[in-house]
This record gives sequence, structure tokens and C-alpha cells, in this order.
Amino acid sequence: MKLDNFSKILIATGQINYMAASIDGVNEQMKTIPDPDNIHSPGIKEAEEVLEDTVNRLCAILENLGDLINDHDCICHIDTRVAKVPFEILIHGQDDTDTDYDGGELTQEDCEQ
Repeated sequence: MKLDNFSKILIATGQINYMAASIDGVNEQMKTIPDPDNIHSPGIKEAEEVLEDTVNRLCAILENLGDLINDHDCICHIDTRVAKVPFEILIHGQDDTDTDYDGGELTQEDCEQ
């Protein structure tokens, strides 16, 4: 018997979380070390680029899954509440921590954008 796709997604997302946390943790530590010769800067930049690329690819996955749910009319009120913040941050670019974004209710239309 083989693992189903849902189980594989759980394994993959758990591993992505672990690796991203490790990469980010090392990057943050490296930033605290004095680096007058900029020896660490290229490695920090490369890691940040890999994490950014990962975010972009995960956004595409999030959109694909959201489209499938919407196309099959599987969305319910709890889905819209759970999806609101991740879609705002990842898909709609509301990721500036210094900006107060509209806190209105998420609608079906928001999920389809």
C-alpha cells in the first residue's frame, strides 16, 4: 500500500517548514556576525532568493488548490475565514507589516481573484 497524495502533501509541507525555518534561522544568525569583508553577504542573499522563489512557487500551489475548491463549489464559510489572511498576504501582496490593510470580511469574489 502506498501513501496517498494528502499524506505526501503533509510530509512535504512539514519538511518545507523545517528547512525554511533552518535557512531563516541561520540567515538571521549570520546577519548578527560582524562581516567587514562581506564574506557572508552572498550566502545570505542566495538563501533569501531561494526562500523568495519558494514563496512564489507555493503561491502558485495555493492558487491552484483554491481554484479547484472554487471550481467545484466546495467553499464554505469556514473556508473563507481560514483562507482570508493567507490569500491576502501571499496572493494579494498585503505583506507590509507597517500598513493597516482593510479588515473587511472575505467574500467568494475575494477567493476567486
